[in-house]
Amino acid sequence: MPKNKKGLNFYSLPKGRPHGILVFGYHKGRYLSQATEEFIRIAKHQLLENGKTEEEAESLIQEILPAIHENQGKGIPARTLFGAPTVWANSFSEKERYEKEHPKLNDAPSLMILDSFLFIFGVFAAISAFMNLVAPRRTGYGLITLILGSLTGALLLYLMYYFFYQYMDGTKDRSERPSLWKSMPILVGVMFLWVIVLSFTSLLPQVLNPTIPDVFAIILGALALVLRFYLKKRFNIKSSSTAPTTRR
Repeated sequence: MPKNKKGLNFYSLPKGRPHGILVFGYHKGRYLSQATEEFIRIAKHQLLENGKTEEEAESLIQEILPAIHENQGKGIPARTLFGAPTVWANSFSEKERYEKEHPKLNDAPSLMILDSFLFIFGVFAAISAFMNLVAPRRTGYGLITLILGSLTGALLLYLMYYFFYQYMDGTKDRSERPSLWKSMPILVGVMFLWVIVLSFTSLLPQVLNPTIPDVFAIILGALALVLRFYLKKRFNIKSSSTAPTTRR
């Protein structure tokens, strides 16, 4: 009766109970070649060395066994499919380390709009106030103009992300992108709304749309930008104010 080097009987495994992947030479009714046994042994050892538990290591190897079984009959060894076992095992640690260093960005619409609102409000308030300090002609915005204009601009930026930008970074299938016939009228409509809000609120009387003193506007704009920076770091907010680099 054939046995492996350690004396395990590959042909008399009891039927009726599952056999784990560590019963080298036999798995779920299929025999494993010696090269495959060695690949699994080294891979599991490396996974355990990398901090995986016994169950996690077993689960990861279970995932590749169907492909190993299928190609083993074709004469294609596991090393050809997955590379060296240590490299294959280490790839999970590298992936986890990358995901830890680059956590998924938060794309909640409310947070993305808030992020853009604080950015637009901070930039417009600070720059317009600074220009007033160095130039004789006033170009300041009223408080209501700043708030509503920034909010409408933030909504426009998010819609540009929703309809276009999120399909440019490779995370979503471009075939799912809404058609231009649907997206362009919405974007153009919000763009006109932005212009109307800026124009209408600038016509409001001073009592309804008070102009912020320049020094206070600079401070307020700086605080808005600092708050944006804090919230972005705290909640890992995805920015809709910059277009992503297209992946090829």
